[in-house]
Amino acid sequence: MSDYINLYTRAYMLLETRTPMMFDCGALCSSACCNENGLGMLLFPYEEEYLAKTNNDFIITDSNIEIQGYKVKLLRCNGTCDRHTRPLACRIFPLFPFTGETGGISVEFDPRAYGTCPLLLTDIEGIYTRGLFRLMVLKTAHMISHDPMINSFLVNMTKELKTIKLFRP
Repeated sequence: MSDYINLYTRAYMLLETRTPMMFDCGALCSSACCNENGLGMLLFPYEEEYLAKTNNDFIITDSNIEIQGYKVKLLRCNGTCDRHTRPLACRIFPLFPFTGETGGISVEFDPRAYGTCPLLLTDIEGIYTRGLFRLMVLKTAHMISHDPMINSFLVNMTKELKTIKLFRP
């Protein structure tokens, strides 16, 4: 497990100060992705081990997703957290690393963010996701994807998210 703790420590550091916009984008949506009524965020494989050492009041349960015998975890928060210890899914939201058929990775909007995140509305002047944020999400994705379990998670999630995209405009 120490390998995962080291991996997530490096990933969290890469994204520590990177945000989608130059200001708190939660001001646009009243922090819709960070409230106690939210559905939660899927954790990357074994990320709960890393989060266990934090003082956040997270609730972590099993999800209905299983990859190679590993039950993917779901994190729910109480609406506030120490931003330094928020999970990877929160750090990269509203983006997600999609795996390609030839093994490459691209960073795209997570279709689960539609209806929640105004950053996906490209017709609002001044609302856009910063390129440096995208670049750091991509760099982080490349780094963590070398782990076989995380890569399987990304491949599985890409299939699921592509299916969801079929039903989005």
